[in-house]
Amino acid sequence: MKAAGGLALAGVLGILAMPAQATEILTVSDGVTTKTVSGDGSGVLGFASSSFPGWAFAVGGAGTPLIGTDSTPDLHLNFFGVGAGTLTISLQDDGFLASGLIQPRTQIGGVLGDGATMTLAAFSTAGDLLSFGPLGPGLISAADYASQTINGAYGLGLTATITSTKPSAMSFDADVSVPEPATLALVGAAMLGSLVFFGRRRATMPV
Repeated sequence: MKAAGGLALAGVLGILAMPAQATEILTVSDGVTTKTVSGDGSGVLGFASSSFPGWAFAVGGAGTPLIGTDSTPDLHLNFFGVGAGTLTISLQDDGFLASGLIQPRTQIGGVLGDGATMTLAAFSTAGDLLSFGPLGPGLISAADYASQTINGAYGLGLTATITSTKPSAMSFDADVSVPEPATLALVGAAMLGSLVFFGRRRATMPV
């Protein structure tokens, strides 16, 4: 009986330790009109709209369970449109679980038409991670890591703010992800190996 009771208690504790079901939320606002959609559990959400004055666009997001896991989340935000003015686009997801140091990687790539610039900020429920910008006009690209210590359930998010002084076409794909510790170790080893190689090469070059 004691063994059965112990197993039952362990099961309850295991359930309590599991992260809550992820809830993706995508929001677009021009300061006057705001539209928000929630995920249906598939890991994909988005919409096309021409109801924002001066804008016509399609925006989408992807996350768990389509990509990433509860312990290695991966959140994608993409946008394609034409317009003038300012749009703020936010994608967030929760239900992730960490026990200590995490090092999320944030990256963005795309192209902004003449007169258009943007910023991108990544955040977690523990605070801001990092931000890029202003980026553009023209081709844009940026990537970097941040570090936070989190114990328990948490969420991740991206906020992009686009400003265009005249009607311009633009598109971007942004991502924030938490790689596995082994992946980070491999990246670090590769960087260290490169430094050692080039250091030795410089030391043996004739002067």
